[in-house]
Amino acid sequence: MTTEEAARRCQWSKSWFSRTFKSAFGISFKKFMLLRKLNIAVNLLTNTDLKISDISQSAGFTDSAYFCLKF
Repeated sequence: MTTEEAARRCQWSKSWFSRTFKSAFGISFKKFMLLRKLNIAVNLLTNTDLKISDISQSAGFTDSAYFCLKF
């Protein structure tokens, strides 16, 4: 989910959502979503025998190379 999508779901402007989220959690929404995806990937790496490409897709990454770069 992008910042724009999250803001739209809350019926807030993107800038208001971003400021409010960062104030509440201390990190940007984009960083939060990246950490969430990486946590899902760690769980899958630890508990399954899936290929990296399958793990990256299951964790919400659209590109395995980008997943490897961020991991």
